[in-house]
Amino acid sequence: MTYTNPIIFARTHFDEKIKTVLDHGKIWIMEEDGSNQKQLTFGNTYDDHPAFFSDGQHALYSEFNATNFSPQTPGGKLYKINIHTGERELYAQEEGCTFHHVTISPIDDILMYHRQVGNFVYQRVVTKTETYELPM
Repeated sequence: MTYTNPIIFARTHFDEKIKTVLDHGKIWIMEEDGSNQKQLTFGNTYDDHPAFFSDGQHALYSEFNATNFSPQTPGGKLYKINIHTGERELYAQEEGCTFHHVTISPIDDILMYHRQVGNFVYQRVVTKTETYELPM
């Protein structure tokens, strides 16, 4: 399926009647008019904070352990996914840290995301020539 003007988003299914999450956060894609909805991620993880790369073919998102998906819990990783094939690759992971709230510049030259270590949060900035962090 080819998308003309895709929107990528995270969706969690919560059943109001039984007050339970039936499906933890998953990454979805659709046309801007709401048509052609397609789930991109599956399994026992909580997936959130997607952002497109400039090629419009790939997105970056955070993946957390579904049994405890708080940003304070170490183990959140960044994955790059092909929106057409679902093929994904580990993009960033660091022992004892969680990565989330990713933002990619329109020409892919700057990547920003939160790097959380316990209760300490940093805004990590990655360019083609350097990586630095700002405390939040």
